[in-house]
This record gives sequence, structure tokens and C-alpha cells, in this order.
Amino acid sequence: MVEDQFGSVQSHLDQCDVCRLELHRLQSALGDQREPGPDPTLLARMQSAIQRWENSASQTGRTGAAVKRRVATEIAPFLGPDATDSILKPVAESGENLLSSIEPVLALFLGGRAAAHLVTYVVDAALIRA
Repeated sequence: MVEDQFGSVQSHLDQCDVCRLELHRLQSALGDQREPGPDPTLLARMQSAIQRWENSASQTGRTGAAVKRRVATEIAPFLGPDATDSILKPVAESGENLLSSIEPVLALFLGGRAAAHLVTYVVDAALIRA
């Protein structure tokens, strides 16, 4: 909208309750459709979990292969065993590229929002609580 039109529209909205309410209703509806931002604590929690994991990597169950198995256990109910195997196939045995490998593929299957929620759940269940 050009500046001249914006001024006219704003002037009308200042005087017309019906149009002002309709604009508010539309803005509210659009606001409800926006995806929420990322969890502000997620990065700190992930970094902390990675640090704990790296410090205790020699413990049983903390190897890349064990983490891969736990992640497979967590995502298989959502995707099935064949899709889970396909997604985890390119992940290095050390597990170092696990999240960067699975999240884009999960997003293709589930959509971005659902994939982000599932990855957060998997990180919590397979890495943090493990």
C-alpha cells in the first residue's frame, strides 16, 4: 500500500468502529496461524546435554551406536521401522551427525513444526534422560 493510501485507510479506521473491529479480527486470526518461535531454553539444554554426553561417552549406552538405537526406538512409532531405518542409515556410527541428518527428513514426512517437536522429544528421551 502506498503512503497516501495508508493515511486514508488509517484515517477511516480511526473513525469507523466496524472496519477497525474487522481489522482487529483479521489480525488476530493471522496471529493465531503463525508458528510459535523456538523454545528459548532449547539451545542451552541441548548444549548442556551434549556436554554431559561427551563427558560420559565412555559409559555403557553412550556410544554413537547406542544413541542411534535409542533414537530409532523413539521415532519408529511415528514413522514405522522401514522409514526409521532409511532415515538413520546415513548417520555416522559415532552419531555425530544424528540430528542434522534426521530433522530435514522428518520435516519431509511430518512437516516442519511436527518434525521440530519430534526432534525435541527425541533429544529429551534419547539423550537427556538416557
